[in-house]
Amino acid sequence: MTIITKLHVNPLCQGKSQCSWARDCCQACDQLKEVNTYWRNTRYFDKHQLQAKCFHSRGRDLLTAVHCKGGLVGWETPPTAMTFLLKENIEMLRDWNATCSHVAACNWGMDFAKSWLMCANDGEVASLASWCSCSTRHPSFAGVRTSTGGFLSAETAEYPAPLATALAQIMTKRCTFSKQTLPWSHQFSRHPIPRRSVFVNDGGGIPSTADWSTNQSKDVFHDLRQRILDYGKSTGLMAQVVHHLRQQSAEEPLTLVQLNPLKQILHDWALTQGMTLDWSIAPFQKFRLSILDQLSHFLNDPDRELHHHLQHGVPTGVLDPIPPGHIWPAKPTPNTEEFPNLQSFCTNWTGAHEDPELTQSLIDEEINQG
Repeated sequence: MTIITKLHVNPLCQGKSQCSWARDCCQACDQLKEVNTYWRNTRYFDKHQLQAKCFHSRGRDLLTAVHCKGGLVGWETPPTAMTFLLKENIEMLRDWNATCSHVAACNWGMDFAKSWLMCANDGEVASLASWCSCSTRHPSFAGVRTSTGGFLSAETAEYPAPLATALAQIMTKRCTFSKQTLPWSHQFSRHPIPRRSVFVNDGGGIPSTADWSTNQSKDVFHDLRQRILDYGKSTGLMAQVVHHLRQQSAEEPLTLVQLNPLKQILHDWALTQGMTLDWSIAPFQKFRLSILDQLSHFLNDPDRELHHHLQHGVPTGVLDPIPPGHIWPAKPTPNTEEFPNLQSFCTNWTGAHEDPELTQSLIDEEINQG
């Protein structure tokens, strides 16, 4: 069995990242337009984009898995790459609480106009940071070919030996020493590094990370669930429910008499949590909305106002505004500056006789086009 204690990823460039993000915003926009014009509607671009997105996604998945198990993870990319404009990459680095270092190639024995931006979840990567302070310009390798016909950039693909050694020294601090064996029972003994989680709706009505490889929030229903399972096993109710589901019967799996002990278990548990449950059912309802409301407040559910609206009337936007939900992200406010000013035309379109020359030119154009 192999335990990954360090993972370093150098992501593949994504189409538009071939255009450097220049310091001059207008220049950057012009470059981006040129790239869009060149690549637009080409099969190669579509295939390249699909492959790049796949590699980026796989790289993030692997890095996240190793990071959650306490391993050292690294992400290297050119400082001017537009990969940092991708929301997914920014969120990943925030989850790491990453340290990012600009590393100049000339400080590590490589005489080229080249640098790297190295990010890691270990602050020691800051020891690699450097900037070029040379008095003369370093030669560029962009588009330059060697005597054998290959591109000179291939010779810069590997890290200089001193830089590779420095990286290895950081990595080895997460590895076992020679003549030491990590027991099989301790393969996951390293405690996961806490990370900022983005909560999503997992379909059960309770917002969670939906990522069961990390520690979740406190299981407040553990004792209640265990009592119900123990009672179901001891009385045969569990087997009865399983048999009922296999039969696909339209009848209720349990009778009201059989449900009473389960209701008592829930009621007793709620008392230990400081809640007195209201078992009444409101007219024209089929659910005990009061209990659902109490449980949602107990869980601090972001949408705990929902059950209140179900009991007292759901706003439809006619008399009262519809309140926003707290599960889905808020709709961003549109930037009105992006839209041109409205223009008002108070007269009808002019006739063809108003500009005979323009009219004749349009007719000639149509004739020439067949």
